[in-house]
Amino acid sequence: MFFKTGFGKSKRKNPNTAGKEAFDRAVELLSDTPQILIVYATANYDQKALLEAIGERNLSQCPVVGCSGEGIIDGEESYEGNFVVGILALASDTVRFTPFFIADINKDGAESGTKLAKQLNDLKITDAKALILYPDGLRSNCSQLLSSLSAGLEHKLPMFGGTSGDSFQFEQSFQYFGTEPLVNGLSGFVLSGDIEIDFIVSHGCSPIGMPVEVTKASGNVLIELNNKPAADALLEYFEIDSANKENIVQGGIGEKIEDTDLALEYESDYIMRAPMRVNADRSINMAAEITVGSKVLYHRRDPQEIASRSKKAFMKMLERHAGELPHAILQFDCGGRGKTLFKNETTANIVTPLTSCFNGSKIPWFGFHSFGEIAPVKDTNLFHSYTVVLCVIYPKSKPLKKAG
Repeated sequence: MFFKTGFGKSKRKNPNTAGKEAFDRAVELLSDTPQILIVYATANYDQKALLEAIGERNLSQCPVVGCSGEGIIDGEESYEGNFVVGILALASDTVRFTPFFIADINKDGAESGTKLAKQLNDLKITDAKALILYPDGLRSNCSQLLSSLSAGLEHKLPMFGGTSGDSFQFEQSFQYFGTEPLVNGLSGFVLSGDIEIDFIVSHGCSPIGMPVEVTKASGNVLIELNNKPAADALLEYFEIDSANKENIVQGGIGEKIEDTDLALEYESDYIMRAPMRVNADRSINMAAEITVGSKVLYHRRDPQEIASRSKKAFMKMLERHAGELPHAILQFDCGGRGKTLFKNETTANIVTPLTSCFNGSKIPWFGFHSFGEIAPVKDTNLFHSYTVVLCVIYPKSKPLKKAG
């Protein structure tokens, strides 16, 4: 039985050169025919040229999924330069990677979730272990989509992933499926076979001020907080505006978790929500809806808490596996926890504290900086912001031998 990975990265500006360089390196390290390629790249590339270059090298025509993001994360570094593409090639004789795509999720999150659930149910995969999702990060209502997707699946599955980004331009992000860069959609794959999935989800934010009420909203657009235009209300605590697109990620909104057991499992009373765009009327586009009447609490990103909380959660997870090494780790980390917060120290704060937990063992590790993250809490699949999610793929545990 085998589970193989190969990772390749390129920081070349030319999309043709970058795509081929990253692919060649990934397949060289894989030393086998890939069964799926996971691709993350910054949106500054000509997206079609990049995917076509990868397609030219992909002679086996294995599935390609992924999306654009703020940067690439591997076991060595977090890199958020203008141009970077990373490819993880996977192959196994006991694990399967089944790709899927659904279009126009920005139109109706609930309907899209129901459609995707039917598509996945029709696959009749009886040993599915998890869904990996890459939704549009700018215009979709991800919380609504996840809720309807979870409700529509015949068999409950944990979901992990990150939403696509576009280098903080907040204009157009891309989802990858084959050689086509798609928009307003969702790509992903089903992980199934002889594996077990474990995970962590940790946000590292600290509350400030007093709770405020959502007094007007429409879908995933916050219109008023405490009867003030939403952007003006946030300006009382954060420097956000529509002119400087990067600084909108300064302001975190914590949505109260009403389920006490869920809050205890999450070790926080609030789930994070990030503003995505300030509109001309001073309303704010969010990547998840917050309903009218909800009480929210402003939060700030806490650099010390980000590193300490994630490491504590990861160590706790590793203890459950008594030193067994995983096949691979997929990391989804908010773009608001990267260079906008840590400048040139991002690797030291969000990568090294986690990879050091293996005491020198090299684990295949691949991720990207997203516009939002997906992970379950207490069996409920949720959308998060300002969060790290680690989806850890372990070999299936062997049954214990009976005494005597």
